[in-house]
Amino acid sequence: MSKKASSSKASKKSSKARPAKAGAGKSARSAAKPAGKGKPASKGKPASKGRPAGKGRAATSSKAKRASRAGTSRAATSSSPMRDRALAHAQFAHGMINKFAEGFGPEQVVAQAGACPNHLLWTLGHLASSASWTHGMITGGTPIVPEGYSTLFGMGSKPIGDPALYPSFNEVREAYESSFRRLVNAVEQLDDRALLQAPEQDSGGFISDKLDALNKLAWHEGWHVGQLSDLRRGLGLPNVF
Repeated sequence: MSKKASSSKASKKSSKARPAKAGAGKSARSAAKPAGKGKPASKGKPASKGRPAGKGRAATSSKAKRASRAGTSRAATSSSPMRDRALAHAQFAHGMINKFAEGFGPEQVVAQAGACPNHLLWTLGHLASSASWTHGMITGGTPIVPEGYSTLFGMGSKPIGDPALYPSFNEVREAYESSFRRLVNAVEQLDDRALLQAPEQDSGGFISDKLDALNKLAWHEGWHVGQLSDLRRGLGLPNVF
C-alpha cells in the first residue's frame, strides 16, 4: 500500500473518533431538552383551585351589599319598644274611659253630682281637645277637632249643666274617638328616636319630648277615669268592675 493511501485512511479514522466541539454538544442537548421543563407553560399565574379567577372579590362584594341592604331593611322595620309601650298605655286608658262612659241616660250626660262638676259630655270633649293638642305637639299640625272645642272643652273651661250650650253628645263622642285615632296613626309613623325629639309646638314646659307627650296623655285620661268613677257613684250608676 502506498504511503498516500495509508495516510488517507488514517485521516478518516481520526475524524470519526474526534469528539464534537463543545458548542455543538450544548446545542444538541438544548435541542433535546423539553422546553420550559419544571415551569408552567402559561405566563400568567393559574387561578386558585376551586374558584374561578377574578370572581372571588366580586362574590364577596355582592354578599356584603346584600347583607348591608338586609341590615338596612331590618333597621327600617325594627320595633320601637318605648313607642309601642306608650301607645299600649294610651290605648288602655282610652278603653277605660269608654268603659266608664257606658250606661249614662240622655239626661245624665250633662249631670253634675255633688263634688263632681265634670259631667260626661264635657269630659269627652275635653279629652278630644287634649288628643288634638298632643297631636300638635307630635306632628306640628293644626287642630284635629271641630272649631270651638278649645273654648268649650279646653284648659280653663268650666262644665255647665246646660246641653243647649254644647254640640250633641254623639258628635262629641265621635270627636273624641276620631282625635284619638288620628293621634295613634301619627305616632305609629315614628320610631323611638323620633319620639325622643323635642315637641313641635310650645308646651309651656309641660312636656320634654314627643314620647313624654304621649305618656302624659295616658296619665291625663287615667285622671279623668277616676273622676268618671266618682261621677257614676254620685249618680247611682252601677260599678264598672
